[in-house]
Amino acid sequence: MSEWMTKVLRLRRVRALEEDLTRERDEVMRQREEIDRLRAENRALLNSLLGTAGFPPIEFPAPPEPQSLPRLRRRSWHQVQAWREAEAARLRGGSLESEWPRESGGRVNPPPHPDAAGTSASATATDSPMRTNGPIPHS
Repeated sequence: MSEWMTKVLRLRRVRALEEDLTRERDEVMRQREEIDRLRAENRALLNSLLGTAGFPPIEFPAPPEPQSLPRLRRRSWHQVQAWREAEAARLRGGSLESEWPRESGGRVNPPPHPDAAGTSASATATDSPMRTNGPIPHS
């Protein structure tokens, strides 16, 4: 019995929502017609004023027809995962630079390369001048 009452109440609610939607659509159509009428009246008044001042009337182009929005593309799982990771990094304020130790002067020292045996990253970073992006000088 309770399932039957639930279905009846749900059907009544859906019917009421559909009627509200229909009323709202009708109201939007009436408002659009009013807007079109007022625009036409404004064009006529403007051309009347221009004619009184001795200027030729202005030809107004037809307003563009409203177009439906394109359907959003579905994203693949790896695109969604990359977006989530980037969003999480943005929210916590992290970046790749935050994982590397900083020296004074705002320079970032990357982790040492595995082939660089015996040299420390801080010694090579402080001894060599900071290079900018651009062409590599030939030796």
